[in-house]
Amino acid sequence: PSQEEAEDDAWRAAARAGTREAFQKFLTAFPGGIYAMGARARLAELELLHEVGRMAERGDVSDLAKLALTHQEDSPMGRAVRSALESARQRREAAIGEEWRETSRRGAREGFQRFLRLYPDHPHAAEARSRVAEFEILEQVEDMTKRGDTLSLRTLADANLTNARITD
Repeated sequence: PSQEEAEDDAWRAAARAGTREAFQKFLTAFPGGIYAMGARARLAELELLHEVGRMAERGDVSDLAKLALTHQEDSPMGRAVRSALESARQRREAAIGEEWRETSRRGAREGFQRFLRLYPDHPHAAEARSRVAEFEILEQVEDMTKRGDTLSLRTLADANLTNARITD
């Protein structure tokens, strides 16, 4: 076959395979060929798709969100980025959910404080704040008890009863 026929065959094979390796092989054989620009463009797109997959695996929501802004929603790249973004968000939420379950199971003040530092706006943050407040009240009670401060204990108990009535 002629050089042109060989290049046409190689291009069709690379396009059919649709892999980074196939386009790299094509460009190695025909770096200045008539399909070289198309091969480079497709290779760059495949490299970006590969990076999108790595971002999703890392849970890199912020970089994926930035990338989503640069691609039309209905383009293949736009769909891939949005799909990866959703996947990363779901993995992140699952990881945060698991962290919350473990924090709740352990029931330690430091765990709830850490959760609040990491996820101050998460739906479980209100419960974490409440649990930290319970620890603070317990500390106050222990301190008052050690000091024999019955007046402060009675005041604290009355305040908690009043709060309990208000929230019921």
